[in-house]
Amino acid sequence: MNRRDLIARFQSTGFSPAHRLGQNFLVDRNLAVKLVEMSGVVSGDTVVEVGPGFGMLSRVLVERGAVVHAIEKDERLKSHLEGLSQELGESFRWMMGDAVDHPYADLGGSGDCLIVANLPYAITGPWLFRVMSLGFPKVIGLMLQREAAERLMAPVGDKRYGPLGIQLQAAYGLSGMHRVPSSCFHPPPDIESVLFVVKRRENPRRFGKTCYAGMQEVFTQRRKQLAGLLTRKGLDVPRWMALLEKHGLDSRVRPEEVPLAAWIEADELALFGVD
Repeated sequence: MNRRDLIARFQSTGFSPAHRLGQNFLVDRNLAVKLVEMSGVVSGDTVVEVGPGFGMLSRVLVERGAVVHAIEKDERLKSHLEGLSQELGESFRWMMGDAVDHPYADLGGSGDCLIVANLPYAITGPWLFRVMSLGFPKVIGLMLQREAAERLMAPVGDKRYGPLGIQLQAAYGLSGMHRVPSSCFHPPPDIESVLFVVKRRENPRRFGKTCYAGMQEVFTQRRKQLAGLLTRKGLDVPRWMALLEKHGLDSRVRPEEVPLAAWIEADELALFGVD
């Protein structure tokens, strides 16, 4: 399906993309193929797809031999997805629902699945948090806003470095990033997009709820000295200072200057408290 085919379908059905749902439909099959290849999908893989829309990516995944479990929020696409299911058979399974509530579609958890999706950009943060709170899929391959992708992989000391990126980097390594022109979508988004693929580390780390909540709190004042923030929270500052010193830091350090390894150790030592 190219742009002309998609527009013709819109005209024949009276469908129009919903801005509130962040709908920008992929019209370049080559990009769908590229994302599937970058994600390393092989025959027999179980793949979760968010927002299958009119099935451009779904078809490529099934052609590759994957079994797709898709979730779609837009009820207007229900009849189309029923037809797509008949076309693709048992290799395409779908449900209506909110991907933030059901990040693995009809699967109970991640297991050894992959997630490959043209993700509605507005849900990136809450959806990704839910994904990692329930499991760690082998691969997450997304069509993503470039700014969001760079924020997720921001290094320590970068103003974009924060809790969600720290959690992602504790569990995944960047496999690839590829620029996507706006012309590959209909309607074309006003922002830059990328193909963004991360692969699960051998020993992925999930931060405890108390630690992650503590990180979120101190990062709301990321430019203030961590020692002062910890004192106001009533935490064990001497133990924190011993940890920071171990990582070559002092009491003047700010949250955005604390490396991933130190946050992981803080979690292991329950320095924010016990879950």
